[in-house]
Amino acid sequence: MNAIFLEQKTDPKVIEALRAAAQRRLSPNERLEQSISFIFSSMDPKSSMTKERIREILGNTASL
Repeated sequence: MNAIFLEQKTDPKVIEALRAAAQRRLSPNERLEQSISFIFSSMDPKSSMTKERIREILGNTASL
């Protein structure tokens, strides 16, 4: 392995922030936005689908 890679250390503040974030629950709105981003990023780049349209579709299925 590359010696420079082995010498790199993660800033303890970053580790602390990651641990804190892992303990925090997402709000329903944050979970929805995360789902929208996931779906959008999974789409074909040539698709005409927008995040707003995904939001509309998910909103319509929430009552099912």
